[in-house]
Amino acid sequence: MKKFKKKIRNNIIISIGFLIIDIALIVFGKILFSETQNGLGSSFICGMFGGIVFVLLFHVLKNVTALKNEEKLKEMYIAETDERTVTIEAIAGKTGLKIVLLGLTTALIATSFVNKYISITLLCAVLFAVVVIALTKAYYNKKM
Repeated sequence: MKKFKKKIRNNIIISIGFLIIDIALIVFGKILFSETQNGLGSSFICGMFGGIVFVLLFHVLKNVTALKNEEKLKEMYIAETDERTVTIEAIAGKTGLKIVLLGLTTALIATSFVNKYISITLLCAVLFAVVVIALTKAYYNKKM
């Protein structure tokens, strides 16, 4: 259980770091994109990072309360290490990733007839996903 507590503490620290970065990006977005220049860009950036801040705050609060309450911490540990849940998440992640790559590739082909910049962007997204998959496979092959 000590190992799990350390993992939760590390998650809290990482989440707080991202909270600080996201809040800084909101402020930077407001300064960079003043309402007179690009209201839509400013609103989009603030809304997107505001949503991320909300999710991170929820995540931090959930983990802090779990660290203070041994019963909640035990529930989290059981939920995270449950074999059925772990297997379902692995299969769902694998299937979901294949569907996303198929969708991105289809969009890449479709947009190649319309706009080369959009298709190049989609190509970069597909290549990024493939590199991430390759690196995670290599990492977990060595780890396990």
